[in-house]
Amino acid sequence: MSKHSLEEDLKPKSVYFNRRRSMFELTKNCLVESPILLLGLPKSISTIACFASARNLDSKTVSKHFRKGALAAQNPNNFEDLSELTEEDKYHLRREYTHKWHLPRALYFSIGLCSLGSAIQGWDNTGANGANLSFPQEFGIEDNAWLVGVINSGAWASDPLNNWLGRRGTIFVTGLFCVFPVLAQGFTQNWWGLMLCRLFMGLGMGVKISTIPVFSAEVSPASIRGGLVTSFQLWVAFGILVGFCSNLVFYRIGPLAWRFQLSAAFVPAIPVLIFVWFCPESPRWLMKKYRYKDAFASFCRLRNTELIAARELYYAHCQVVTERDAFSGKSLAHRVWELFTVPRLRRAMISSAIIVTSQQFSGINIMSFYSSTIFSEAGYSTRDCLLASLGFGLVTFVFALPAVFTMDTFGRRNLLLFTFPNMAWCLLAAGCCFLLPTGSEARVPLIAFFVYLFSAFYGPGIGPIASIYFSEAFPLSHRELGAAFTICVNNSIGSALSLTFPSLLKKTTPTGAFGFYAGLNILAFLIIFLVVPETKQRTLEELDYTFGVPIKTRAVSDCLKVLQLTYILYFFFAFTIGMSLTYETVALQVQGVNLEVSTVHSLTSKTPILFLHGFGSCKEDLADVHIHPYLKQYGYIAYDAPGCGQTKSDTLSATDIPFLVATAEAFLENFKITRFHLMGHSMGGLTALYLAHRNPDRVLSFVDIKGNLAPEDCFLSRQIFTFKSDDPEDFFNAFIDRTRTSGSYGSALYASTLRARVRVEAVRPIFESMVQLSDEADLLGMFMGLPFPRMFMFGWEMRGLSYLEQLKKGGVELAQIEECGHFPMYSSPLEMYRQVSIFLDMIGRN
Repeated sequence: MSKHSLEEDLKPKSVYFNRRRSMFELTKNCLVESPILLLGLPKSISTIACFASARNLDSKTVSKHFRKGALAAQNPNNFEDLSELTEEDKYHLRREYTHKWHLPRALYFSIGLCSLGSAIQGWDNTGANGANLSFPQEFGIEDNAWLVGVINSGAWASDPLNNWLGRRGTIFVTGLFCVFPVLAQGFTQNWWGLMLCRLFMGLGMGVKISTIPVFSAEVSPASIRGGLVTSFQLWVAFGILVGFCSNLVFYRIGPLAWRFQLSAAFVPAIPVLIFVWFCPESPRWLMKKYRYKDAFASFCRLRNTELIAARELYYAHCQVVTERDAFSGKSLAHRVWELFTVPRLRRAMISSAIIVTSQQFSGINIMSFYSSTIFSEAGYSTRDCLLASLGFGLVTFVFALPAVFTMDTFGRRNLLLFTFPNMAWCLLAAGCCFLLPTGSEARVPLIAFFVYLFSAFYGPGIGPIASIYFSEAFPLSHRELGAAFTICVNNSIGSALSLTFPSLLKKTTPTGAFGFYAGLNILAFLIIFLVVPETKQRTLEELDYTFGVPIKTRAVSDCLKVLQLTYILYFFFAFTIGMSLTYETVALQVQGVNLEVSTVHSLTSKTPILFLHGFGSCKEDLADVHIHPYLKQYGYIAYDAPGCGQTKSDTLSATDIPFLVATAEAFLENFKITRFHLMGHSMGGLTALYLAHRNPDRVLSFVDIKGNLAPEDCFLSRQIFTFKSDDPEDFFNAFIDRTRTSGSYGSALYASTLRARVRVEAVRPIFESMVQLSDEADLLGMFMGLPFPRMFMFGWEMRGLSYLEQLKKGGVELAQIEECGHFPMYSSPLEMYRQVSIFLDMIGRN
């Protein structure tokens, strides 16, 4: 078999999950298709054998595991039903969910070593923090704030090292830059020598901090990837803490203290250089280099069983094949160009760049570099500045710990949206505390308290998320390049802020500087909300699907969710401040039938809205009218129709549409209501039509929510004839089952309450009456002839009704509710109320 045909045979096939079909329309401009959606099964065992042989995976054991791994990859939620898997296989797959942190030592060793490498960054930042108190004086640049900023700025990272050397080799090479230039800082004799050392450090650290998170993400399982990659920031925080301790150890040396404070950061780089070669290489990088045998061996060291390793290999292989077809033969420059031109890559790049920019906007790196300077401005001595900064480092480290567990549960995006506003007010409060009199005993403790509180919110939020996000956002073909570009953005923004902060602090005072960063935190919150998608608990391959959704589509969807939440909260608080409904039971006698009518109302001085509910619904279906910001002025009154809800009748067999019309008239008479706006749904719409026809001078407007106007409207009631049954209970039970499984919007919710809301004895007379009137009476003519404003509301599923055009020509306002069927009050209540409020407002203006 040729290599090409083998690759074609193992490519993902076009098998879609039905529940993803609508989302697929949003992602049809993805660069590649996601294996979780389009995963295909290799055609035969012989195909597996050929694949294994072509990559030196030619043992029967490996071939067997690879086929079972392919099956497990395609059925992640149904592996229990796979007969090809043994009980031992299922046991280990089950433990991925029940014991997801139980993983091989090699994985934790790799994560631990990467974490140690990240501690270098935190230690260096705090070394610079303490050194900022002394080196400007030694070099005579204490009054040149811009030059101090230049020396503390970083450098750029790049893609080729990862491509040539792999993850381990790149970490080793960058480790060299974290040893020799770091040590050299202690021997510099002028400011430009120090700047040159820090530029070399920046080069190494730029590559390092773009490689370590990527390496961690590539070796971690999806279910806890966020928690494991969080260790990067956790150890950066630990490095900050140790760096502050180091500053305290060396500060008494005197003018030379800064040399020891800067050079001490080389220490954690030594074990990284030695032990990195004991870690397994990234299997995804090995696959990219066609080293499948080594990749499988690496997966076996990183996962609990060979089956799981084979599953991961197959899953990653599908993505590698697809990406290879998409990007084979393309130069580095062309791949850089694709970061901006390919929609899926561009969205990943934009989101990652926003995340790292937001991290810089948060002000944490400025705190790490300059907290000693800030506390000095607050009136602390050198010793007290370093002690206060040590507290800052301790809080940052302690509060980074929860992120290990919340990152894959609460989610990356949710943590950002929660912590950024809180960091903003903490910075604002700290800045305002600088305005307190210098002699005030509360001044310094309050500043320290709010700075510490700021770092407590930073720890589980933007702190670890930046490194997680860019390490997982890009496909394998562009992962190193995307991460490198993101770090370029990060370091560029960080350099700009480092350059400007000393000058900003000097010219605007600490209050102005803190207020400026508080504003940047709010700006970051807004941009993240509109642009950045959630990535928790998705495999690196599934994220192609996440970034396939256009930014505009996602932003509009999220804004609508916020509006819905605002609407719900408004209703909640409206209820709590006294906008209450009045419930009472009214005794009526209608056509010789004794009724105890359950009513609800919230009446105002204006003409009320009378609502007549549908079959199987209730008086509360539209009760939110009484607190709706635009409808509450009208007041609301409704009741449970005989045979439904809490209303009691001594003769349920008399419950037909004419009887319901008579009940409505008796109800209005009881409450002395002479004029009203009328709304009716389904059965209530038909009742309302006859009520309006008999009392046209009392009705100000009529909103018919899919009430019966023609024979075609009897799709529910006509079942009394199409599914005949002599037993009312049997018919009603079957009716509920058919409704529940109909697949229409709102039907399942509607069916779930039918048994509690409907009296079985009333079903037949109501249904037969509705069908008879729809078939024999000129309901459409009656509706068209009403002498007041009318609206006909219908769900999107009903858009094919034959009489809609006739209604439109007759001056009836049509209101189509999207993503809705027969029950807009269940499927789209916000849109239903919006359309009604517009209609009534239009009537009021006219």
